[in-house]
Amino acid sequence: MKIKTTLPLISNFSYKSRFFFRRKIIRLISTYILLAVFLISNGCSRTDILYSVSGWAVLGKVRDYFELTEKQEAFLTEKIDTIFDWHKKQELPKTVSFLKEFNNRFQDGLTKQELNTIGTDYDKLWDALMKKVLPEWTIFLESVNSDQIKELPSKLNKRNVFLEKKLKLTDAEWEAEDADWLIETLDDWVDGLSKEQIIKIKSWIKPDRNFVKVRLEQRRSFHKWFVEELKANKTAKELEAAFSPWVIDPESVWSPAFKAQMDKKKTEWAKLMLNIDSLLTKNQRDYAIEKIGNYISNFEKLFELK
Repeated sequence: MKIKTTLPLISNFSYKSRFFFRRKIIRLISTYILLAVFLISNGCSRTDILYSVSGWAVLGKVRDYFELTEKQEAFLTEKIDTIFDWHKKQELPKTVSFLKEFNNRFQDGLTKQELNTIGTDYDKLWDALMKKVLPEWTIFLESVNSDQIKELPSKLNKRNVFLEKKLKLTDAEWEAEDADWLIETLDDWVDGLSKEQIIKIKSWIKPDRNFVKVRLEQRRSFHKWFVEELKANKTAKELEAAFSPWVIDPESVWSPAFKAQMDKKKTEWAKLMLNIDSLLTKNQRDYAIEKIGNYISNFEKLFELK
């Protein structure tokens, strides 16, 4: 999932609404590793259980797509544990630094330049994780059998259902759904929004059917290509070479239509983030900073980063 205004908003937007920062296209296991590592995305306060439950969550997500053999399950269990151990030792200190720097920038309000810098810094964290995960993930993919591949298209298509349902909403339903989620998220992280703030935020939420349509086309195209790559019986190294652009630099393989839409949406989302940031009072900003600070403190204590 790339933590993708306040920190919790960046994270939650990337997971649920896919707001602002670059998303990497359908990375299955790696997405959920990142979401688990950055527990801020669901507001959980028990950072002490982070790494103990994350492996279970990732393995469960893989089972959504593949009926795992005993050998595959053992392989993934070992590799997931190895990746989390690496992340805890090598990447978590960088994450703590990222969160501290975010708080420093956020305390007096975000500028467009700061928002861009936050995105760049986050991309570095994300890319390091992707490069670590990809070789192990392709070793697993090399092992999938014909029955698993046969079932994969229908399971991948379930990933598109939320977009298909989105397109069936009326404009009013669309706006209400997006606004309700956004306001609920903000409300939790700033300890409550005023009536005036809520009215303002709702006025900024507008449907964009063309973006969702193009996004859905891009996802379907990728899913079809992904399955064909597995059917080709390629080696892990060949799969790694094929998937690397999608993981490391997805914009290089986006369709022209989707790239144009994403460029447009990035500008819109940045404006939304800055508009929301400008609405926050000092008390609301201080509350979010303190909450993020608690995560920083827990991470430092738990993983002995001090």
